[in-house]
Amino acid sequence: MRHWIFVVAAVVVGSVVGYLVRGNVTNKQTIHFSKYAVTSNQLGCKAQASATLFVSMFDNTIEAESGRATDVVALNIDTVAKRISFLTAAAVRNGTMDGDKFVIVHEDDRKISAVHVNDMGGVSAVIVIKESGLAIWTKAADVLFTNAQAYILQCS
Repeated sequence: MRHWIFVVAAVVVGSVVGYLVRGNVTNKQTIHFSKYAVTSNQLGCKAQASATLFVSMFDNTIEAESGRATDVVALNIDTVAKRISFLTAAAVRNGTMDGDKFVIVHEDDRKISAVHVNDMGGVSAVIVIKESGLAIWTKAADVLFTNAQAYILQCS
């Protein structure tokens, strides 16, 4: 039950990011993508679009950004252990070889949903849509500063 709370929180964060950014966007972009049905448990994913919120307590402001994204992610899905290893290219560049371990909290014929809570209490969630190969990745944290990010990934 506790895992569902994290999934709901992550989806809400992603929705809020989308709502806030859409409401004030001055440069709307349309990004085309190709569908790739998920047929493997090892996926390479490239971010297609992102939205980010940063909260500054110093000057009481919220900054919102959206646009194309450049993140690259490797997903290794283990349905037996109910885990997804989630490794970003940025983490590899920083010397990390093991990805964050996301716990699979839902899986059906259409999608896989998983969550991860880091040591500092930040929450990440990923939803992989099997039919299209698209994935939604959200992150929310309140460490040095409050922030939320949402990405649409194309996986194959």
